[in-house]
Amino acid sequence: MGKTWTGKLAWATLLGTVGSVAGACGGTVPGAKDAALSNVAVPLAAQCTRINPDVGPVRADTHRQGNAVSLVKLDGKTLAYVADEDSQSIHTIDVALGREVATTAVGGSPAQTLVLADGRVAVTLRDKNAVQILEPGENATDALTSRCTLAMPAEPYGLASTPDDSTLLVTSGWAHKLVALQVDTLAKKFEVELPREPRSVLVDDDGERAFVSHLVGGRMSVVDLTTGKHEVRDVSLSAKGISPSATRGGGLDKWRTGTQGYALAKVAPVDKLPPPATQGEIPRAPDKLPPKKPAPPQPKPKARVLAPMVTVDPGDPGVRSTAYYGDVVQGVPRMAPMVSVIDPIAERSLTKSVLALGDRPSRQCVLPRAAAVRPSMGRLYVTCLGIDAVVELDASGLDPARLELRRISVPSGPTGIAVDDSTGVAVIWSQFDPGVTIVQLDKEKAAPVSVAVRYTPSASAKQLADGRKMFHQTDDSRIASDGVACAGCHPDGREDSLTWATPDGPRQTIMLAGRQTSTAPYGWAGKHDNLPDYVAETFRRLGGTGLQGRDLDMLLTYVQGVPGPARDNVNTASDQNTLIAHGKELFENEQQGCATCHMGGRGVDKTLHDVGSTASADSLSKYDTPSLRFISGTAPYFHDGRYDTLQDMLKASDHRMGRVLHMSQKDVTALAAYLETL
Repeated sequence: MGKTWTGKLAWATLLGTVGSVAGACGGTVPGAKDAALSNVAVPLAAQCTRINPDVGPVRADTHRQGNAVSLVKLDGKTLAYVADEDSQSIHTIDVALGREVATTAVGGSPAQTLVLADGRVAVTLRDKNAVQILEPGENATDALTSRCTLAMPAEPYGLASTPDDSTLLVTSGWAHKLVALQVDTLAKKFEVELPREPRSVLVDDDGERAFVSHLVGGRMSVVDLTTGKHEVRDVSLSAKGISPSATRGGGLDKWRTGTQGYALAKVAPVDKLPPPATQGEIPRAPDKLPPKKPAPPQPKPKARVLAPMVTVDPGDPGVRSTAYYGDVVQGVPRMAPMVSVIDPIAERSLTKSVLALGDRPSRQCVLPRAAAVRPSMGRLYVTCLGIDAVVELDASGLDPARLELRRISVPSGPTGIAVDDSTGVAVIWSQFDPGVTIVQLDKEKAAPVSVAVRYTPSASAKQLADGRKMFHQTDDSRIASDGVACAGCHPDGREDSLTWATPDGPRQTIMLAGRQTSTAPYGWAGKHDNLPDYVAETFRRLGGTGLQGRDLDMLLTYVQGVPGPARDNVNTASDQNTLIAHGKELFENEQQGCATCHMGGRGVDKTLHDVGSTASADSLSKYDTPSLRFISGTAPYFHDGRYDTLQDMLKASDHRMGRVLHMSQKDVTALAAYLETL
């Protein structure tokens, strides 16, 4: 039956260790920690298993991939489970009736759901660093009941299971991990380190590889599931621009990076393979033909992996640009939508170019969030924030983003989608204006059905939600002349990991989430003592006319209130705690001088400093002291992004930024370990 845990021990498990929080009696858990009061030892598998097997809804498809919307079947009816981060609940929608039939409170903000083979529902709670396992009832109107809650590395997000349904995979965004769980026992099988900000995950049809998208970096990770080492391989999603008016030396030969890698999907080729070639064979007389040999088996078409994203050219940081934050190059905008097509066998991207769209990419999907496929039609559906639409794309091309077939308008903030291939029905979840849209894909003239959900936000939550809309608004000339949204450079309120070319020199994007308290003055130059003035300056740099009044107030409310990644309930091993404690002593010691400018680790001295960081293209020599809060997830470092890791930065110091050259490698490691906890 696996390991036995007590309730209290389970919630305080070591980083990545699987433990149960909810009691074995089930029941909807409004707060997962409540169940930790129990000290009764219960086998982990027993806590997580179904109480009433073989009853209730079962999954509607074989995608085995998480999404904010999951479809199930019950007595011939299609139901949708919708993950609502704001209300911290799962809405059950009767698709045929077009109404909500049940609501289940969960232990945190659910990012994705995944229906397991036995009907249980796995949910990632990104703000509680946990995965909750739920059991359906017998009837459609029954709320889901909680079976157990499993501690995860910081910010669990994506879910997927292997084709044999034996392994559940979970990505953790902030901790950059992939954790594999044994589905029947929920015991941990393995854990691997990934590059920054992993999001969605899916498994190939053979169960040999897991593919993981990344919010930043223009990359995809491939994790080997067949060996004990679980090697992680990197796939570049870089592309070059193509323009009909291109000239030699026009800047199109540069590889562009990418951001906004929230979603993944896979689709098999619709067309059958051609018959074997017979060219060059000599025909024989009918009476002399040898016995016909059986045709050799044809290779099975492999599903292609599709990665909706945004391809980005931040400009050359070694040269002062003529515009802030990169230039349009030969008609290819600095941010352009793209769907990278990956060959899963060769583990490489087939999409090597992005076409020019004009100087202003009006109404383009530059904030893709979720994706689903309709395999029988070879269609890819991508939800797009900013334009509040779902785009239907032909998945057969090398860049489906250039093969748009239609566009479906939905309420603000579509963050989830599921497609029932057999009935041609799409179910779309809009988080910002909370509601579900049901679309008959085969009936273009049929009006979409709108479904309201049971959630009334508080006044403060409503104000924050209004600011979130403004933050993700594209094509608003008040914000930027080329239609870029705030979220274009600050996905999830964080940063894009890019260093942009500007007229002042190279400037790295700064993380906003959870860092706007007591960090004035703002900007690398430290010219603005208050946030409204700095935001107004940012609009000017982007070519926008600026926001005023209530719209500006809403945006500032969101910028100041967007939470950083939750790191509660994530514990470290005792030897790591010892290392961190030593690093804290080094940080606060006057001999190093770190705390002189970075007061308390998270505060700043509100002073400009010349720390010998001036780059060749810089117009300044002194820079504002940045906050160190959440520094572990904001690489690369310095205003020009010259250091890839914290240890690189610490070891390269020349005594202008603290005094660390005398420290041993062990001390540098300890200091970096402490900085990563801030």
